[in-house]
Amino acid sequence: MFKLFSKYSFFAYAILPIVLLIFRIPLFISPETSLTSYDEDLYTPLWDLLFGSIMDSSVWSIACALIVNFITILLVNHITNNYCFTERQSHLGGFFFIVLSSGFVISQGFHPVSIFVLLFAIALIRIFSGAQNEKPMRNCYDVALLFSIASLLWAKGVWFFPFHIIMLIMLRIFTLRTLLATLFGILTPVILVVSYYFFDGTLQSVVVDYLRCIVVPVAFYKTSVLAKIYLGIMAL
Repeated sequence: MFKLFSKYSFFAYAILPIVLLIFRIPLFISPETSLTSYDEDLYTPLWDLLFGSIMDSSVWSIACALIVNFITILLVNHITNNYCFTERQSHLGGFFFIVLSSGFVISQGFHPVSIFVLLFAIALIRIFSGAQNEKPMRNCYDVALLFSIASLLWAKGVWFFPFHIIMLIMLRIFTLRTLLATLFGILTPVILVVSYYFFDGTLQSVVVDYLRCIVVPVAFYKTSVLAKIYLGIMAL
């Protein structure tokens, strides 16, 4: 399997969806697990507003999870193959993403974290391409916009904002203009969402729920025997 995906071939590319389906078999066996959150305060009010109807159906939830995961796999492959993460082009990035994200059935479903990872991968592509641009302000705006949208869906994503500044410094594109572009990118979706809930008359309760989602620790400590075996293998 490792040798197969270490080659950049169409056959290996075509096998990726099949491998994804094999690793996602537990979702089809127990579809209700796709509706389980990492913790009791995982879902922000904006997530409930946009995806609440999808979460009510296990079929649609599983379908969306597979689509989001496969798009993320393609993005991971793009990042590893185009930004010198590997010596040669291959599909190992996507394969390892499938393996590492399949240890827990709860992590295979459709939830804010999966959307955050998808937007995070797109943001990485934009920030890396911005390093090759003479005027990276637009890239910085796009990255901050993606981070902001992702954080409105998964509240704990706000802790990743410093990562964006660190990336700007490491890529040597940290200037006053890129910093301002970043601030505008962060504020754009926030202003739109705040305006919606303000006119809806529920802004105060939404802010309280969102802040609780940020500070409540993740209740993700219970593991089964299979999960412990998986974690042991991954650690080795």
